[in-house]
Amino acid sequence: MEPQEPVLLVPPRLTSIVLGYLSDSGLVARHWHLGGRYGSRVSAQGPLRAIPLLPATADRLSVALYTRGLLDGDEVDAQGDEVDAQGDLPPLPTPLWDALRTGEAKLGRVKVAVPSKVPKVEEVDSEVHAERAPRAAPVTAVLPPPRGAFTYAELFAGIGGFALGLDALGGRCVFASEIAPTCVDVYKRNFPDGPEVAGDIWDVKEADIPPHDLLVGGFPCQPFSSLGEQPGLADTKGSGEGRGMLFTQIVRVLKACRPSAFLLENVPGLLHLDEGRPLATIVAALAGAGYAVRCELLNARCVSAQSRNRLYLVGLRRELPSPLAQCGAAPSENGPEAEARESVEESGISSGVCYLSGGSLSASQASAGSDARGTREPEFEFPWIPDLRLRTSHVLQNEAELALAAVSAAQYSVTDAQLAKLLEGKLWKPSKMAWGNKVSATLDAHYSVAVGRGDTQLVPRPPPFHPRRFTPRECARLMGFPDRFTLGERRRGQGVNAWFKEQYTMLGNAVCPQVVAALAGAILAHCPGIPGFEHCADWAAMGRSSAVRLAVDAVAPACRAELLRALHPSFATLAADLSASLT
Repeated sequence: MEPQEPVLLVPPRLTSIVLGYLSDSGLVARHWHLGGRYGSRVSAQGPLRAIPLLPATADRLSVALYTRGLLDGDEVDAQGDEVDAQGDLPPLPTPLWDALRTGEAKLGRVKVAVPSKVPKVEEVDSEVHAERAPRAAPVTAVLPPPRGAFTYAELFAGIGGFALGLDALGGRCVFASEIAPTCVDVYKRNFPDGPEVAGDIWDVKEADIPPHDLLVGGFPCQPFSSLGEQPGLADTKGSGEGRGMLFTQIVRVLKACRPSAFLLENVPGLLHLDEGRPLATIVAALAGAGYAVRCELLNARCVSAQSRNRLYLVGLRRELPSPLAQCGAAPSENGPEAEARESVEESGISSGVCYLSGGSLSASQASAGSDARGTREPEFEFPWIPDLRLRTSHVLQNEAELALAAVSAAQYSVTDAQLAKLLEGKLWKPSKMAWGNKVSATLDAHYSVAVGRGDTQLVPRPPPFHPRRFTPRECARLMGFPDRFTLGERRRGQGVNAWFKEQYTMLGNAVCPQVVAALAGAILAHCPGIPGFEHCADWAAMGRSSAVRLAVDAVAPACRAELLRALHPSFATLAADLSASLT
């Protein structure tokens, strides 16, 4: 039997009057409600027009008609399972009452109407470097090597996005640095076996950083983000020489410890800021530390339900004589800070290579296949990453889950005043909301700061509820963090909105673990000196497999089985084996 829904059947002349009444009274789904995305769905039923009603509205209207003698008890029961009036209805328009009395209008149930105007959802292929995909070879699950296959140090660790991605490849963290106390607390909760988290990297001595194979970090993006003033390298906020010069600390560690490679992440604004000069300075400093550098913009929507474009910098160490400064040795007087300050005044990239996806290259960059000394640059290509076609529906918590949560759905929902301000403004559009079949907008650290302004992406709820913000757990899923990842707890005396802001800031500043895994696998394929290199026949394939596995772990539990069915059967087998090993 085809599904049916309650409707109010009215003459055509009353359609606009009744629709206006029902909308103004909150008795039908609006454009921002689930079920109301494409409008009212009014359909023709013979000479009448059928206006779909919310089940609760149909119940209340049937009781109102019954109490006025316009409907008998059997008809009331037929309208739905519950006939509680659930409060009085707003006064019905006189023309509608007259039509109900004469039988021109009546309650009924009809086949669920299909919206007449459903915009076509544009399918975007988010596959990364499809030209590098193995021919007719699906992504299969690869068991990662045992922990300790390689070591890594994590600067600007945040809540551990890099750590999640690298641990999935068999990595072991030997050093982590993070200055924000709330991030440190979350990091320690989730990586209890990791090293003690060091504080301000400006205060860390080279002697305190153990040798490692891979250096990673998402150095602060505020100086380069389009959401701010973009002071770039001149940003003096923070400790030491300011946030704009924090990249010099990466260079310092690279020169001192000489890891085989590095992986860094930042916002795309760095690419075009000041005609690329800050990026040129950073790449020059990294190259000057003895590394062949590659840069590329990469969107995480290939392995997540979020459009998140970020700039990734990869460096492979050249086989050059060891510098004087080593891990465990005292820092030299002429450190990278001084060298970077000098390079700020220079234009262009010296001996580094910077291949930018979709960007233009200067002549000096394009010809840089080897450095000025004639040493061949290590070859690196950003890898193929498949498109898992994840959508917002894969990460959302349903109303039943929210009802059991410590923070209610009502506290995430916008207020009457906020909704009124959104509807009055020109920026907010219900079509831009986080509908289930869409990829969500980029989550940033300022999420929900000013909901009434209209630039916060909201989640639709069933009528009559107002739209809501993403929950912190949904944000974690969007970023690629599994449900087993412990989020920050609300402290005693902390207001709920202050807690929201704290969680959104941490998650909006995080890095996607799936992307880290995919890129790190391709990087480690060029690092034969790591302890566990022989444990994996194809590091790039293993990184890709780990990225897919992390993506599966980060979706809502109810969606996991469906996603696994769409993948190669080996992923379901590996997921079961790993789950069994954890119990």
